[in-house]
Amino acid sequence: MKRELKITDAQLPKLTDDERDKMIPILIRLLKAKSSSDRPIKADTIMKWFNENKHKTQMTKAVCPANLRKAINYIRTTGIAPVMSGSNGYYITDDPKEIYKIAISLEQRAESINAAAKGLRDLAQELQASAKKKDDLWDMVDGITVDRAAEIIRILNECGGIPTARTQRAIENLYRQHTADRRRRKIRQLWRDKNDSADVY
Repeated sequence: MKRELKITDAQLPKLTDDERDKMIPILIRLLKAKSSSDRPIKADTIMKWFNENKHKTQMTKAVCPANLRKAINYIRTTGIAPVMSGSNGYYITDDPKEIYKIAISLEQRAESINAAAKGLRDLAQELQASAKKKDDLWDMVDGITVDRAAEIIRILNECGGIPTARTQRAIENLYRQHTADRRRRKIRQLWRDKNDSADVY
């Protein structure tokens, strides 16, 4: 009785016609006939056989490590055959203990890969948030009034980050403008004071 596997198309590797219709059936026959736990077949040997026997397999392209891994993954995922793997190569077995062992190994690798993916995702989110914080800071600096310059410095300190060169230049320009404005105001005030004094005399 054939097992019914609850597998969606999204869970299956995407295969070419050559991989699905030619490579996989031949690979299964090869492993069943030529391999065992005592005599695994190395990946290089399998690829070499396929590439030297294109006239037999009728495959249009050479088999590379990525093709082989994808084919093995498909065979395992669909439950076509219990393909084992190790440092010495691939083989097919009917021993439930060996099948459980490789299943546990794959689950542990999946957990490790998922943990690495989560770490990278968290890092990407942190970098994205940091970039957004800098953008928000630039939006605040762009066209800001002098009165809020101190607030910008406070935000920079709270962020614990070094301001970008663009932001730093904007703040420096803001202070230069502030200084120039104060100088102009002082000149205008002196001029007014002088005129007021002239009116008195």
